[in-house]
Amino acid sequence: MTYSKLDIKEQIVTRREAEQIVGLSSVAFQYHLRQKNIVPFKENGAGKGKVQLFWREDLKKISEVDNMKKAVLTDEQVQELAKKCEGMEDVKIYKDVRGNDRIQFRNENFFVETRITADSTEVKAYTQVNTSEFGTEETNVTTVEELYKTVRNYEKYFLTGGEVTRTMLWIKQMFM
Repeated sequence: MTYSKLDIKEQIVTRREAEQIVGLSSVAFQYHLRQKNIVPFKENGAGKGKVQLFWREDLKKISEVDNMKKAVLTDEQVQELAKKCEGMEDVKIYKDVRGNDRIQFRNENFFVETRITADSTEVKAYTQVNTSEFGTEETNVTTVEELYKTVRNYEKYFLTGGEVTRTMLWIKQMFM
């Protein structure tokens, strides 16, 4: 098959465009590059000057087949966040060997939990009295930006506190 210059221009995308096509943050995209889940068709240079080009159709196939944008944070990113949050009382990170991780923000009886599995990332907000949950609200998120905005909205109204705010800023700074 022969391509015209216009066809080629439409098919070749930069790394930033590729991140948008597959719906991943730059950190998550880098993770998939290292794992060889995503492979550029052309690379040149090294370090900060490295140029990576991707074929649009390959990226669309990847996002259709693997749907990699389901887990917002990688296991390594949750581990990194857990290290930063050690010793905090209002923020707890629970790591599960099966890949079911939870980030829990707490202010007295009000909780916001982010549950991260291989299939989805969900933010759940609720009030707990004794062992019962009330006013439960759940939101599925597909990007780190959505995760940050969702948790931030709950924080504005219910979770005000230094540890919670600091952790959310880390999520934004480290992964967006």
